[in-house]
Amino acid sequence: MLQVKQYLLLCELAESAETRLEYESFAELELLEQSSIEHRRDWVLLLNKEQQYGIVVVLQPKESGDQITYSFPLDTMVHNIREELPPDVTTVFTGLGQGGWRAAMLAETLDAEAIVFGAPTIEELPGKAVNYVVENDPVGDHTEKVVFVKEMDDLEEEDVVPLSRKLVFDDSGRAILSEQSEFSRFVSWFYNTAGTVEPVIWNFFFPGAEEDEVTVLADLGVYSVFLKVGELNNERVLRSIGDIIRYAAGRLESNRNQLAAELDKLPDEDYDNQVSETANNFTKQAEDFILRTFESVQTVFMGVALFTLEQESFDTDTLIDSFYRQLHDLLDQELERVTDCLDQAIARRLDRFFQLPSFHFKW
Repeated sequence: MLQVKQYLLLCELAESAETRLEYESFAELELLEQSSIEHRRDWVLLLNKEQQYGIVVVLQPKESGDQITYSFPLDTMVHNIREELPPDVTTVFTGLGQGGWRAAMLAETLDAEAIVFGAPTIEELPGKAVNYVVENDPVGDHTEKVVFVKEMDDLEEEDVVPLSRKLVFDDSGRAILSEQSEFSRFVSWFYNTAGTVEPVIWNFFFPGAEEDEVTVLADLGVYSVFLKVGELNNERVLRSIGDIIRYAAGRLESNRNQLAAELDKLPDEDYDNQVSETANNFTKQAEDFILRTFESVQTVFMGVALFTLEQESFDTDTLIDSFYRQLHDLLDQELERVTDCLDQAIARRLDRFFQLPSFHFKW
C-alpha cells in the first residue's frame, strides 16, 4: 500500500487533470478507469494488480463560469465503482477538500477506508476516514478524525503551493504529525463563534451550491468562507453586493405591500390601536431582515479578511462600509414609503367611512 504523501500526490495529479502517472513510486499502478460527469472527471480508479489493492481518487467540484453545475450522484458513483472493482481487492478512497468529504462518503458506503486531506470538519467525517490537516489551518468543531501534520518552516506567507509542499514527510512518505497550533486554535475559535450567513445571501456570493455541499457547509459561517474563499474576486464581490441590495429592496417592497393589504382588512373597532400594532409588527420584520442581511454579509467579509490577510486582495473595510451605507439609505427610503403607506390606508378608510349612500327616487 501507499504512504500518506503518495496518496496526496495522486490527489494533486488528478486535480491537475494529469492523465498519466509521472512519479516513479506510481509505476506499479495501472489507470483502470476514470468516470466523467458533465464534461469533467469526478473519480479515478487505479489498481495494483500484483498486490491486489485499488485506489479511488475523488475530485473536488469545479466551477463553470459563475455557477457550480457539477452534481454528486452518490448512488450512481457507488454502482459504477462496484462495476469496475475486481473481486477481493482492498480499496482506499482519497481526495482533497470537498473531494475528501465525498471520498469518505463513498468509502463508508462501500465499507472501505478513506485517507483524505483538508476535508471540511463542520460535521464528523463518515465511515473509516483519516483527515490530514496542516497544523496551522483552521478547523470546525468535529476533529475526531483529524490528524494534524507539521507545516514546512521556510514557506513565505504569500506562497501559494500545493499541499504536498506545505506538509512535512519523512523519507518514506509518512506524515510528520504535530499538535494543532495556537494560531489554528484561535482562528478556529473565532470562526466557530462568529455569526452565520443566511442561505440566500450565501448563494449571492457562492451561487449554485450543490446539495451535498450545503450539508457539509451546514453552518454557513466564517469556516465555510474559509473553504470557499478561493472562488471570490473583487468583481464577483461587487456584483454580489449589488445583487443583495436589489434583493433587499425587493423584500422590503413585498413586506410593504403586505402591510397595505393587512391594513385594509382591519375592522373599524379600535382601528387606531390596530393600525399602530400592525405597522409596528411589519416594521420589526423589516428591521430584522435588514439586520440579518447585514450580519450575513459582514460574516462573509470577516472570513474574507481573515483568510486573505497577507494577500491584500480585498479592501474589506471599504466594502462593508459601502454596504452599510447602502442599506442605511434603503432603510431611510423605506421609512418614508411606509409612512406614505399608512397615510394612504387611513385615507382609504376615511373615504369609505364618509362615502354618501346612493339615493333612488321614484317619481
